[in-house]
Amino acid sequence: MTDVPIPSTPWGLLNAPYGFGSQRVIPGLSNTAAYNEWLSQVQRYRDWWGWIDRRKLDQTDTTAQVQPAWIFPLKINVPAAVAEKHANALFGEADGENTNSIVGINFVDANNKHTPECDAAADFVANVLRDSNAGTLFHQAGFTSQILGGAVFKVAFSPQVSALSPNPIRIQPILPDFFIPIYDPANPLDLLEAHVIYDISKEDALARFGVETDERLVQFHEHWTRDKYKIEVGGTILQATMEKVSVDMEGPNPFGFVPFIYVPHYIRLGGFYGQSHVPSLEGITMELNSAMADRGDNVKQASGNEYWMANVSAQVRTRKLSEKFPAVVDLGTNSLSKEGPQLERFETGTLSDGMSGYTEELWNLIEKMGSVPSVIWGADEGSQRSSLTLAFRTWALTSHIKKERAQWTAALMTMAKMILIIGARKGKGVSAKMLTLMPIVDWTDIMPRDRMEQVNEMILRVANHTASIKHAVRNLSVGEDINEHLDDIAKDMVTLMKLEAAGKAQSGTSGVSPKANETMSRDLKG
Repeated sequence: MTDVPIPSTPWGLLNAPYGFGSQRVIPGLSNTAAYNEWLSQVQRYRDWWGWIDRRKLDQTDTTAQVQPAWIFPLKINVPAAVAEKHANALFGEADGENTNSIVGINFVDANNKHTPECDAAADFVANVLRDSNAGTLFHQAGFTSQILGGAVFKVAFSPQVSALSPNPIRIQPILPDFFIPIYDPANPLDLLEAHVIYDISKEDALARFGVETDERLVQFHEHWTRDKYKIEVGGTILQATMEKVSVDMEGPNPFGFVPFIYVPHYIRLGGFYGQSHVPSLEGITMELNSAMADRGDNVKQASGNEYWMANVSAQVRTRKLSEKFPAVVDLGTNSLSKEGPQLERFETGTLSDGMSGYTEELWNLIEKMGSVPSVIWGADEGSQRSSLTLAFRTWALTSHIKKERAQWTAALMTMAKMILIIGARKGKGVSAKMLTLMPIVDWTDIMPRDRMEQVNEMILRVANHTASIKHAVRNLSVGEDINEHLDDIAKDMVTLMKLEAAGKAQSGTSGVSPKANETMSRDLKG
């Protein structure tokens, strides 16, 4: 079975969405339904990227007499601000100390029980995520997906490891603009086929892939089906050195699946792609910026000190009558007019209540359309609110995030399965038993919660037998190794039982059954 070294696609290149010639004919793909759907989506991407790189509000008035002036001087980027709030809520209150603090991926067997193989599978997946710097990748994708409508990841295998990339299995982000999926509508996560296509410069082609060309731009094209794969630049099949032998990056698919995952934002819009925040916020954002610019102009006019003069023929001078008296404007005299010289200040307008109210109405619309309540923006309501009241006030955001997490949960479960399958087929210590396990994604709280309130709630539920110790530990230890906690708790309980038994023996009462310790420990881990 041939190893598959996978080159990384560029990430974070703000000019990247414009690097691919969308009218280019691709043999076997052009004029297909999937390709035409992608072309339509690419047009949206080109517009939506303008909110990520902030150029949508970089418009100037070229009719200005002195120099071009900003049409939207405040540049209030509402889609980006809403995207940031949603991305922060998506991954919740993580401690940021390790990759697993973002999400916890654990495993159970077919009987919903925890076994030693579950620990091994969780550790294997966690190592891949950590070595891929998945924490940063997920956060970045969590933000951009709010605007682009989704995120794309690839589970790649490459034996070309290094000190900085020690794990041959890696999670790589793919710009959605470059990703063309061919999918089964019944199960979009299980792709039938996928293309990654983008243009690179001839210098980049030589430096990254060793391909020489006279063309200014050449096409990178990576194509996967369930049966085969091919990676080429400018029509030249790429080569990789493995065990000192050069091999073509073309051949049978060693995995049996297409190793890409698309995470739609919120919901799919009648097709493959997810929903962006931009369409519902773009018009409001433009109107808010326009209204605020008008309001700023009105404020400047209201605070201005522009004067007019009449009946003045003499030289206008500023005179100081005395040290204690302020300077005055001397208009001189005008012998030709019966009226004396005049110096008056222009009357200025005042900021109308209607203008102030209009901008407030626009912001209220932003809060509703963006599902970001005022309390999330830091609005001080002037009094302490109960947790239940705050939960109601943040419901618009939390309900939206729960739908987002449902999409991410399905994607992360698929990602975890892909990692284990690749690990098994590449001889990286993944057993056949581990491939039968079911991944479980544990999320942190969406909103900050009082830690003591959480602890007291779990203590009460465990005491009333409405929750297990395992559930309590998982609830309070997202992103941590709960099995290690359960082991320590079991040992502590064994010690307490022994002390209790010793006390009863001294008092002449019967002790604990010899098998009680083993049974209790096994049940606790469950």
